[in-house]
Amino acid sequence: MAHNMPGDRFLPHPDAEWYDRRIGSSGGDLTYDELYAATPGQHRSYLRYVLAGHRGERAWAVRDLAEWKPQWLVPWNDAVTTFDDAALEHLWSVEGRDCWFAARGASDTAVDALADRIGAGPRPGRAEAGFFSGVHRMQLLVGADTDHALARLADLARADPTVARIAEEHGVWVPPHGPGVRRYVSQPWLIVADQDDPEPGLRIDPPIGEYLDDPRGVRCAWPLSVVLDVDLSLVGLGAPGERRHPFFGSLCEDCEADEEMADWRGWSAAGGRLVFDEEREDHCPGNEPDLGDWPLPARVGLAHDDRFEPDRVWRRSKRLGRVGGRPVFQQNPHWPGCCGRPMVFVGQTAQSVLGGFDQYLYGFACECGAGAQVGQHT
Repeated sequence: MAHNMPGDRFLPHPDAEWYDRRIGSSGGDLTYDELYAATPGQHRSYLRYVLAGHRGERAWAVRDLAEWKPQWLVPWNDAVTTFDDAALEHLWSVEGRDCWFAARGASDTAVDALADRIGAGPRPGRAEAGFFSGVHRMQLLVGADTDHALARLADLARADPTVARIAEEHGVWVPPHGPGVRRYVSQPWLIVADQDDPEPGLRIDPPIGEYLDDPRGVRCAWPLSVVLDVDLSLVGLGAPGERRHPFFGSLCEDCEADEEMADWRGWSAAGGRLVFDEEREDHCPGNEPDLGDWPLPARVGLAHDDRFEPDRVWRRSKRLGRVGGRPVFQQNPHWPGCCGRPMVFVGQTAQSVLGGFDQYLYGFACECGAGAQVGQHT
């Protein structure tokens, strides 16, 4: 087959029983519905087609496979770490910013070669050729997410501020000595309604008074709501029942729905309650929403995404968010820090769980008791 995309020459066709060369070369003309019904081997074959840079329509298959079927990335996870500048820049341009997940689970040998390449020679300036591909290699090293990759990442970051910034932006803390430290749980869980085994660590719409003495929004007189709260033991912070993280939302139809006014919240703990970092500055008297009889989700639990399973159940209408993993940002990534390191990512949900506008809420917590929330719109 002619190499007609920059990534093709770095992705040899494996001589394996599961591999479908037609799909790996051309995508096999699979429709959207056929792709969802594909076999494991077809999915793995299709990923070669995507990583070579053929798809060009934001397939999003890379992150999904890395999170829910990481074993299917083999052998592509090692191969993508060898991409040259042209192949990397083309892949990022056609498939989006989550391509770095393709390196998840890369072998120690591949990680060492990638880290050596990052650390070799002077780094091009932002306006020079090779700058962005250099950044993408750093992202791939973060995406490998193995203990060995974290050790190599930390060594590079302590010597190079650019690597340190990339690590922090992706939720890796680089201590003065030793390997990088994950500030996230690698394996995410879906938050799903109507489960036979609800998760007691999740609550929908708990009383706002459990968290705030003053329930008003920072810029609005209408009371805030807690869309969801999460027992932080689910992400490794403390014992069950020790501490919960709230996702704050507002049903005011004007001010709090504005991107300029509800894109960030930060708080500290004091006397058993939370205190927002920002001082109150009312811009809106509060406008009562007209939601009618809005049904709240019931029997909320945790589940794995089953899109790659042969007996899949279409759960999208029941999905309420995620716990763990890394944020699926809708806009520019922003990972808050506290106590000199990135905060722990708790999970994400949406204001629309309680009704109203569709703002995505990303929760972060620190061991010191502080918390933060990033709000983004599509």
